[in-house]
Amino acid sequence: MIQKILTWITGVLEMVFFAGAFFGWANIYPVLEDEGYFTESCPNHANYTTTPVRTTCKHQPESLALVFTISGAVGLFANFFTGVLLDRCGMWVTRTILTYL
Repeated sequence: MIQKILTWITGVLEMVFFAGAFFGWANIYPVLEDEGYFTESCPNHANYTTTPVRTTCKHQPESLALVFTISGAVGLFANFFTGVLLDRCGMWVTRTILTYL
């Protein structure tokens, strides 16, 4: 019984801490733009990080979209290996291993 409760609690904590970056991308995207992520290869790099007005170059949205695409693809690809591990080792062992990865 205690193992079922701990499995449920860890599942909720995993979703709260780790799924937000993928499922909350629409809310994180403008913040990353404002903070100047991936502006190092833009012309006039200093202007992108010091001005309070949101300015973007062509490279920044492409790089942020690539981050989202790669994270989604890796997540879907990892589901196969997670399923194999789940079938062979069981729920508790799989969750313990994946928590430490």
